[in-house]
Amino acid sequence: MTWKPTLKEFGLATLPIAAIVATTTNADITGAFSYDSIAMAQEFGGGEVAVFVQDLYLISNDPNDVVRAAFDLLLEPSAQIDYYQAPGAFGWNPGNIGGPFDTESVRRADSFVTIGGFGDDGSMPLQIPGAGASTQLDPDFGDPNAPYPGFAAGWYDDSPSTPAGRVRDTPPGTLGTFVGRFAYVGNPWDTPLFKSRISASWNQGIGTPDQSASFLINWIPSPATLGLFALTGLRRSSRRRN
Repeated sequence: MTWKPTLKEFGLATLPIAAIVATTTNADITGAFSYDSIAMAQEFGGGEVAVFVQDLYLISNDPNDVVRAAFDLLLEPSAQIDYYQAPGAFGWNPGNIGGPFDTESVRRADSFVTIGGFGDDGSMPLQIPGAGASTQLDPDFGDPNAPYPGFAAGWYDDSPSTPAGRVRDTPPGTLGTFVGRFAYVGNPWDTPLFKSRISASWNQGIGTPDQSASFLINWIPSPATLGLFALTGLRRSSRRRN
C-alpha cells in the first residue's frame, strides 16, 4: 500500500496501479484513477496562479480499447468544490481558441472533461488548440459553466470514425484514456476526486460490441507531489524535534 498525508496525519492509503488493473481482470477497461500534480500557470494578462491538478484516467489492459463515453459521475461531497476555470477557456467543454488566450493556464491548469484527444506520448496532457474537439456533454451534465459537473454527469466522443478515446500511454506508465482535468486552488492534500465514482463505455472500434462498467476513482501521486509530501514530512519531523 502507498500512503497519502493530510494536514493532520499521514495515513490515507491508496492502491498501487497494479492493484487497480487487477481488480477487474475480466474487463478491458479495468479502473479509474486521478494522477495528481501541481502547476504554476500564467494567466491571460500576466498573472500567475498555483493550482493542484487532478488528471482523470480510465485504465485499460488492452491496447485495442476505445473509450466512447464517461457517465454517471458521482462526486463525493468533498469533490463538489469550485474547480479552477482559466480565463478564455470554455467551461467544462475542452477548448483553447489560440492567439492571446493560448496561455499556460489554459494548457495546464484549466478544468474540463474530454474523451481522449490529447496525444499519445505518455506526457502530461496539454490543452492545446484543437485538443478534445470531438467531446460533447450529455444533456444531464448540467450547466457547462458550473463550479463542478452535475449529479450523474456524462460526456462522450462524437466522432466514432476518428476515435479520440483509444487508449494510450499515461504518465504513470500504463495504458489508459484521459477523460478530464479537475484543478483547484487550495490544499494539495485534499485530492477531492478520491473515492468518487465514474462509469464508462468502450469498444474496440466501429462494429464491435460496447461494454460498460462503473469504477471507484483511485489516487496516483506524481513524483512532484510525492516530493512535496516528503518535504512536508521532514518539516513536521523537524518541528517535533525542536
